Amino acid sequence: METAEDKTVCLGDRETTDGPKNGQLAASEDAVAFTSSFEPEELQRCVFTESLVVFSESGRELGTFNVTVQHARKVQQPCLLLHAQSHGTMHGAPCGTTVTTYISCELEILEEDYHEYIKLEGHSVDNRCHMVQQDGKMFINKVTTVEEEVKNESASYPISSLSGLISEGSSLLLMRLIALRRTVPENMVFVTLDKQLNIIHTTFSDLGVKQMEVGGEVKEVFGVQRMVHSGKSSPDTWENYFLTNGHLVSRHQVGSPFSMRLLQLQSRMEGPEKVSVVQVENTADFLERRKELKEEYALYLRQHPEIRALISDFMQFLLIPFNCIDLFYLIDTDEYFDIEMDRLTLSRIDDGLNSEEVAELCFLCTDFIPRKRLEGISSAKDLFRKLEDASLLESSYLSQLFKTIHREDLVKQLQSNSRQLEETDAIPVLSNYRVMLYRIHDDMTEENLDKLKFLLNDKLNRRPLEKSKTVLDLFLEMEKTQIMSRDNVSELHKLLLEFDKQLATVVEKYMQEHHGALSEISNYQEMPHIAPLGLLSIPQPETGPPSIENFNSGFISDAAPCPDTPTSHDEDEYYSFTHVPRGLCVIFNNEDFPGTVLGKRNGTQQDEKSLDDLFRRFGFKVVIHNNLIAKAIQSEIRALGQRDFSNEDALVVFVLSHGDNGCVFGTDGETVQLRALTRPFTSNSARSLAGKPKLFFIQACQGNQDQSGSVPIGMETGETQLEADAASVPSNSIPSDADFLLGMATVPECKSFRNREKGSIYIQHLCKQLERAAESPQMDDILSVLVRVNREVSKGVYLNKKQMPEPKYTLTKKVVLKYV
Repeated sequence: METAEDKTVCLGDRETTDGPKNGQLAASEDAVAFTSSFEPEELQRCVFTESLVVFSESGRELGTFNVTVQHARKVQQPCLLLHAQSHGTMHGAPCGTTVTTYISCELEILEEDYHEYIKLEGHSVDNRCHMVQQDGKMFINKVTTVEEEVKNESASYPISSLSGLISEGSSLLLMRLIALRRTVPENMVFVTLDKQLNIIHTTFSDLGVKQMEVGGEVKEVFGVQRMVHSGKSSPDTWENYFLTNGHLVSRHQVGSPFSMRLLQLQSRMEGPEKVSVVQVENTADFLERRKELKEEYALYLRQHPEIRALISDFMQFLLIPFNCIDLFYLIDTDEYFDIEMDRLTLSRIDDGLNSEEVAELCFLCTDFIPRKRLEGISSAKDLFRKLEDASLLESSYLSQLFKTIHREDLVKQLQSNSRQLEETDAIPVLSNYRVMLYRIHDDMTEENLDKLKFLLNDKLNRRPLEKSKTVLDLFLEMEKTQIMSRDNVSELHKLLLEFDKQLATVVEKYMQEHHGALSEISNYQEMPHIAPLGLLSIPQPETGPPSIENFNSGFISDAAPCPDTPTSHDEDEYYSFTHVPRGLCVIFNNEDFPGTVLGKRNGTQQDEKSLDDLFRRFGFKVVIHNNLIAKAIQSEIRALGQRDFSNEDALVVFVLSHGDNGCVFGTDGETVQLRALTRPFTSNSARSLAGKPKLFFIQACQGNQDQSGSVPIGMETGETQLEADAASVPSNSIPSDADFLLGMATVPECKSFRNREKGSIYIQHLCKQLERAAESPQMDDILSVLVRVNREVSKGVYLNKKQMPEPKYTLTKKVVLKYV
């Protein structure tokens, strides 16, 4: 049973220069002055990594203790990042401590994560504490887990009351600095926080100089003692000994059966060379420019894709024993320089999840990752690797997972400084079915779990029932034996009615909603098969490939005089475009999706501008709808279907949004089926559009799968390949009437890509090819244009993946768009 205890400590209504009041403990003036006295050269000498071995009293190795200090930036200022990690065993039980701290040049704590655990048989303990400076206060959150009992505590203090604060992480850096100076000033009293998040005192003292054997050599070491005074018992005391270069050689907590020792000396005893203030500032400047350098580097690689092949040949020549494809994946993404930061974030999240929560996440991921691949996962890191293999390691998907298991605190940790230049509109979405099952798990008591197992005795074997520790385990067994599935939960509903009608209503609600979804799907399945592109007569495109232009080059402003509009003798071959305006072009452009897991679609405004300019030059009236929720999109489509198009020749609709298979998203995260976009414009529904072309273009993903490229190995004809591809493409998005064209940015179940600055790959290539056709003296029709779009888009590599657009149509004539 999970319990929660919230404790909020607020000391002082406002900050004053007088320091703490009302008897609150405070650091001494000497201590505060000491933390502000260090020069950049001294801080630079502390930037190194060290590793010690943990020993028991009997001399047996139990684990390791590692400390790393490096340059970093936090809240727009240079700082130091300290990461300390100790892992080993205690009486055979795994245990460990991890500390990650951002520390300012004045030794102020900007942010710290602290995690310690021990996994004893039948008694596991897990402590986590996070503190961060924000809005003039220090906010502290602590979570203690003992077996299944969870205790939450929180506190906040004005920064003014925490002058001279020393944490577990900053104490390690402070002792390095003290060791380099080889002196501990007197009358230094610092403050720290105890396990109850109360302010207490901590002090440091001089243990003097002595000789100690290190790595087979006798070295002079300097001792620093740290004491933490709780006031209720004897102080906790640590004795630490350092070399003259600040490297720790011995650490021991008085009264503990464990100690840490350095076994091997560093090759360079005097530590890093001294550096100037300018060098430290240059390092900070580089960190500030890291994002800019990253984007320039990634852009260069995209502009020169041949580099990958050159490096691959070079690697193979040298017989380097690792997977070059993995290396290229790292190089070709904009996250190359952010890997360490992202790994640190994921590592911190891993520290924040217990084994039960990891099991819950695995259950929620079974829609995207095969169940067998999730077996044996015991940590969040293992799950992250599986998600990465499936291209699902995205903040949007992780946010959904963490919100579902009620870990909003982890959602905040997903904030990243990386900005990819290219991104995808694919948003993996947890299924309603899986979320519904998790809700049942949330409210399932042990007693009700036993009742459910009893009712399943005649449906499941004894062994699976005994292995099922939670109802999620039971659900997986029920799915294996096909007792239930996303399309059939009636048996689960029947079982729940036997002992908990409230849980049964959760299933009832899902059944009602899912039934509506199945009805919509049935409408698609009843539609006749439409011949795919490639099986109908299509004018052959020009054989010479068009020049590859950069999106920044803009568009040609004026076209050469175009040939006359097709005359009456062309009526059987070409759709007529004689009215003014030629037709109506409607653009639905969704950029922001507030309150949802769907990210902002940067770059989509460039698509809107390109389409607006182009279709006005084609003589169309252009109407733009920005950021509409799903119901508003459907409402506008229905109203459009009732419009009189007698004095217009065509309807063109663009939808720029996030999407999934067979649908697009409104800004509220709700879906609009593609069929719902086209149904109001059939001949029976919109009589004034009968016999006129209705062109729909969808810039949205149709799933989360990646497309990869391959080199042709045979001489099969393109037509044969198109037939084979078409057979595997469902036609459930094709309208059941004539004169429609549906241009999809990607094939079903796959991603489409968008440049954050220049617009989507598909729309920008489409505009470029439409312009080319409009300027051509030939009667270049829309299908020829789309063939060229397919060819050009398929040539590119986007985030190391491929994209293939897909046109579907029931056009009975050729559509030729020329400037007016």
